[in-house]
Amino acid sequence: MLLDSLDISDIQSQDIVLECKDGEVVISKQAAKLSEMLKTVIENTREDDVIPLRNISKCVITKIAEYLKHYEHSDINKIPIIEKPIRSTNMKDIVSEWDAEYINVKDDMLFELVSASNYLDIKPLLDLSCAKIATKIKDKSIEKIKKIFQHKLN
Repeated sequence: MLLDSLDISDIQSQDIVLECKDGEVVISKQAAKLSEMLKTVIENTREDDVIPLRNISKCVITKIAEYLKHYEHSDINKIPIIEKPIRSTNMKDIVSEWDAEYINVKDDMLFELVSASNYLDIKPLLDLSCAKIATKIKDKSIEKIKKIFQHKLN
């Protein structure tokens, strides 16, 4: 369950509320537990507590929640591992079609996903995000890499 506008009456006991820096997102506990950090927080807080993630935007948490919801019935250890080194510049050659479409985002979102998935300790999402960055720089010269990510280097 993922809500853009929070309605407390819709929140069920199997859901948690994530408080972002600019809003709130509701996600199932099962999906949230794919994040090692959220799993620990859930296990150590009261059932009705809101979990503060004030350093992450609602847009990024919503995108992460989409990933967690997709894999919520999976064992985190059974999500396919991305082979390294990256063998292609096309994500569809590396990961499932769903993952390739999911990670097809703008650079700003991509870097936010790397940071947030690292903070939330979601290793498969961190690997997916880093693989996407790797496809962008694979077989490129230093000059082209600098140009691609110039706004991030300043």
